[in-house]
Amino acid sequence: MKSFAYPYPNLFPFIDISSTWKFAVGESEYQDFKNFVIDWDYDAILKIYFKPLWNIEEIFKQANLEEIFDNSKIAFILISGPGQHGVLRKKILDYSLSSRNIEDSFNFEIDSKLQAKNLKIKFIIYTDEVKLNNFIYKKGSILYEEIASLDIEGESPRISLKEINFENNGYGNANWYIRFYGYSLSQLFNSTYTVYLNNQKKNIKEQLKNDIFLRDALKVDIISTIIQSVILNNDIDIDFDEIYPDESLGKVIKEWLIGFQVESKDELEKMRYKMQINYGEFKRKCQEIFCTSVIN
Repeated sequence: MKSFAYPYPNLFPFIDISSTWKFAVGESEYQDFKNFVIDWDYDAILKIYFKPLWNIEEIFKQANLEEIFDNSKIAFILISGPGQHGVLRKKILDYSLSSRNIEDSFNFEIDSKLQAKNLKIKFIIYTDEVKLNNFIYKKGSILYEEIASLDIEGESPRISLKEINFENNGYGNANWYIRFYGYSLSQLFNSTYTVYLNNQKKNIKEQLKNDIFLRDALKVDIISTIIQSVILNNDIDIDFDEIYPDESLGKVIKEWLIGFQVESKDELEKMRYKMQINYGEFKRKCQEIFCTSVIN
């Protein structure tokens, strides 16, 4: 994502009118951001509606910034995860003002794998490199910024899930396929993998909801795949003294490894060696730790 910075001087006028921020899950009605998202599920799409209660072009005129209007853009930046800077930052919409065809409101969608329990969305107006009144505004100079927070409660999106035709994608007759593409322990956990379900298997999603043993089989497969992908990857270094952000890959991996009594570099090296010589024992241990306890 490109860099943004606050220029000096910033000639944009102070705006004391809050914009309208709303959200909807799936086909539900839009609600104000002050409400919590409580009807979340695994593959929900979060819809965002934003409407500034002031006219963008008129504000440029009031500030005598018309000269740089065509060099300016608006963008929405998603900050996902706890803290001011979050775990994941992603530009989800970028719109040039040069077309002069400015919408009075904006709508966009956020995929479930980009979600954490807290979302922040920034609306910014920024410029390309321009010269105004003998001052050079560098590319990415922010003229205006507004931020809104949204809390997701209830069942947060624990699994990044998609249903596809396995035969058409070369996956054969498998029930599911777990694809891991994490590269950093600071990544938002849900953005590091996807579980693909074979949509040719009748009612597989419904069966996963109703069959605890099938659900445990998938859960163990996800956990074992991600653990193996991380600890056998020489480019990913787990620091046991590091406090990783909530909902990050590093935080989740460290919590999982506690179940294996692995809390140091030496213990991790022993686990890595055992996985390589007896992978079946590692999978059995995953079942022992992560399967649901069932009392007859």
